[in-house]
This record gives sequence, structure tokens and C-alpha cells, in this order.
Amino acid sequence: MADYEKYYKESIEVLTKYITDTRIIPTEKEWNKIAVKNNYLTGPSISYASGIKFPELCKKIYKETKQKKEK
Repeated sequence: MADYEKYYKESIEVLTKYITDTRIIPTEKEWNKIAVKNNYLTGPSISYASGIKFPELCKKIYKETKQKKEK
């Protein structure tokens, strides 16, 4: 696995955990502060790698985590 893929996967896992734990969708600015501080990919980098705009990706993650909790 390429380093970029590793950072992408780790960043998505942390973003998902953040959304699951806080039940809040972070703004790109909020996420970028967390990302820079902890060496994760920033919003624009995640958007580029996923092909989905950052806010849309966060909404998708939020819906998926909400559905898992309901089951």
C-alpha cells in the first residue's frame, strides 16, 4: 500500500470516529485544524483522493454511522 493510501485510510478512520463520537459533522476548517495537528490528510486532500467534496463525504459518513447505530 502506498503511503498516500495509508494516510487516506487512517484519516477517514479518524474522521469517522470523530463524527461517530461527537455526532457532529466538522467543517472543513475544523477538520483541517485537527488534521494538521495530528498529521492526517486535510479536507482538500481527502476530497481529491475520494472524488467527493469534503462536506458531502462527512454527510455520507454521518448517515452511515447513524444507520449502524439504529440496527
